Amino acid sequence: MEQAHEIQALAQEIHMVAMRAPAGVSQDPEASKRLRQLSKNLTSCLQTPDQVVMSTAYSGLKLACVRIAINMRLFDTLTRSDGPLGVKDLAKTCNADESFVLRVGRMLVEMRFIDEMDGGFSANAVTKHMTIPSVEAGMKIHFDQGFPILVHTPAYFEFNGYQVPISEDDSPFKWAFNTTDDVYTHWSKQPGVMETFSVFMQGMFQSSQWLAPTDWFPFDEVCFDSFDQARGDGYSFVEIGGGKGDRMQALVEKYPNARGKLLLQDTPAVIEDIAKSSRKLSCRIETMAYDFLDEQPITGAKTYFLENILHNWTDGVCLKILANVRQAMTRGYSKLLVSNIVMPDSGASLAETGLDILMLLCTGGSQRNDEQWHNLLETAGFRIVKIWMPPGAGNGVIEAAVDLGRQSVECPKAVSEVEVCLKE
Repeated sequence: MEQAHEIQALAQEIHMVAMRAPAGVSQDPEASKRLRQLSKNLTSCLQTPDQVVMSTAYSGLKLACVRIAINMRLFDTLTRSDGPLGVKDLAKTCNADESFVLRVGRMLVEMRFIDEMDGGFSANAVTKHMTIPSVEAGMKIHFDQGFPILVHTPAYFEFNGYQVPISEDDSPFKWAFNTTDDVYTHWSKQPGVMETFSVFMQGMFQSSQWLAPTDWFPFDEVCFDSFDQARGDGYSFVEIGGGKGDRMQALVEKYPNARGKLLLQDTPAVIEDIAKSSRKLSCRIETMAYDFLDEQPITGAKTYFLENILHNWTDGVCLKILANVRQAMTRGYSKLLVSNIVMPDSGASLAETGLDILMLLCTGGSQRNDEQWHNLLETAGFRIVKIWMPPGAGNGVIEAAVDLGRQSVECPKAVSEVEVCLKE
């Protein structure tokens, strides 16, 4: 009876939350978030412990079947089809054995990646989603590059006494691939991997629920309204490590009258790719080849922006990056904006926990909570003005300024090799 009462209470709350979203659940981030949590609670209530364990044990098989389906172009084939395809026809198109297509297809049906219909298979919303280039690229990266790390991860942490890596020279990734290269250098030496990763980063998994900063953060109020043309060589916004410029392009489109010059910085290879690409950025966006571990060449800009950068690195490397930004900033004028997940103290989502463990294994980095962000930025000589949180799922934006009361900073012992000296 207790389970029946819990199920009834959850069903009633699901109904009430749905009814209180007049514009529709998809248009109400808070209602959508609450309904997803209630749905998880309902599933948890209905699942037996053995079913939970079995689902986890078979999770690797699920990803393998998705990876196989990508190679066979199964998702593309079903999406292009006008209706369901029989196993025989699907196997012929995919150049595969009928029995093999049937067996992989059954797993994909159980996962809701395709539907079972009329003795064959058909596309659904997830099938079509899998044909998006960045989504497909993401599944490739997670399987091809992630699985070898997962296989070696238990042995790595047993060997090091279950300690979090404190140096960029030590990570499960380097242990698994037996390399001294960081993850990006290693990938650059593997044919096609960085290209696949770049496609993934342009759109990631195309989550309609994951809000970008340009969807909600007041860049005009924080960055542009108080811009002074006479300062910082006229730069109002410098994005450090901005990749192919997707965020910068979105910023220009939302704020076409933004004052000052806009600069996108990334490695020489990325900047070269931008120049060669048929997809052109706004003429307002300048580009510059720059390594954020080197001295920042643009001094006195109004805003320096780091999105999804600091979560890639240990505190030691983050302090190097932040020191270079801080030394370039004008006290009392320049702002630092850090766009990253701000981990909740409880109830973290799969996106948040998954990205946190992914960073731990690949780079030794982490997704930080409120206290950890304060500790990192204050150690680097910054004062947090405000931690802005999105009206739904997405990165927070940490607004910070140079701490006027601090002249130098002593690094913690764990990262003493960094030798960060934050000068006047």
